[in-house]
Amino acid sequence: MDRSTGSSTLLASEKRAAVASAGSTTEALSVNRALGAICRSDVVALVVEAMACITEQVFLFFFFLSLLLNILIAERIEKEGKGCVIVVNKWDTIPNKNQQTTAYYDQDVREKLRLLDWAPIVYSTAISGHSNNSKYSYLKEFQILICRILAAVGTVEKERSRRLGTSILNQVVQEALAFKPPPRTRGGKRGRVYYSTQAAVRPPTFVFFVNDAMIFPETYRRYMEKQLRKDAGFPGTPIRLLWRSRR
Repeated sequence: MDRSTGSSTLLASEKRAAVASAGSTTEALSVNRALGAICRSDVVALVVEAMACITEQVFLFFFFLSLLLNILIAERIEKEGKGCVIVVNKWDTIPNKNQQTTAYYDQDVREKLRLLDWAPIVYSTAISGHSNNSKYSYLKEFQILICRILAAVGTVEKERSRRLGTSILNQVVQEALAFKPPPRTRGGKRGRVYYSTQAAVRPPTFVFFVNDAMIFPETYRRYMEKQLRKDAGFPGTPIRLLWRSRR
């Protein structure tokens, strides 16, 4: 564990997993080292404090500092194509929880970390063991927490390494095209997708061969990614869509 950065490297199923946390001033000063740990990892567990998910904060400075660091880390995770699990820490410290609390926090985390809207969320409780009588309970709670996080990391790594059959991929694409046809140019030329194929994994990368890539705006490309995730999965990993003109 690197105490100066709040990040560590774990070995899970022979895959590296960085645990990135952005909740203190010390970590803010050493953020470059935390970002470096992300680059060397396969899956990142981004730890956010439960109270930092609430909009109404007493210590606004530290709240926004934590939020900015989390966004910075999220940007690096997406840019590097790393898998991610969001860990909401100290969930048990939230008062007056009810059936809607988890849904509220899910939505709040998604809004604050929009680049990672594909990442699963794991809720963890605060672990404390200050007396000898609580050592066994502390170790048991810690073991359960680590197992939950590593189970999520393992699932994400499988998705990050998964290949989608070409026939299934093109079926998903054709259904998306039928539901929302590609746009036309001002001259009336409509975009056409000839076929698609998966070119790589870790992260999953898909190539779309089209008549003219310039016809497909960013909004349509995001739509296609959304439909691909909806019908084919890939939770916990960024995916890349490459558009190639075929003249």
